[in-house]
Amino acid sequence: RLQGAFWVALGLAIFYASWTMDRLASLGVKPFSAPGLLPGVLGAFIVLLGVAMLLRGRFEKAETIEWRRILLPLALCLGFAGGMVGRGVPFWLAAWIFIAVMIWVLQYRERKLEGKLSRLAAISVSIGLAGSVAISLIFQELFLIRLP
Repeated sequence: RLQGAFWVALGLAIFYASWTMDRLASLGVKPFSAPGLLPGVLGAFIVLLGVAMLLRGRFEKAETIEWRRILLPLALCLGFAGGMVGRGVPFWLAAWIFIAVMIWVLQYRERKLEGKLSRLAAISVSIGLAGSVAISLIFQELFLIRLP
């Protein structure tokens, strides 16, 4: 419940900050490319997921925290943002690698026990490719943001 409350508060702060940003309408900026749009949408989703965590916490008993499932994705995110993006690797390729590796890492234990590692590899690579293409197109064509 405490983590859910944290995410709700963070999401609300992000949403508020994006709402108060200058919309640049006086410069003729399109609404879909306004600076605060994407952070606002992300803040709203963070709030929704935080509320879901709060509701889930009401109905389930507390389980032990599996730190590996928290710290490993955090390390991968930091490696993606600090080690790949803007360092010569095209964004679409960095995103593809990141998404595929994240799926692989988070599903590895379960799929190994089931004997489905080759299927996991195919799914990871496929979803990674689809996700990287979709993200690149959305940011470049819809939000008009030039990616590194």
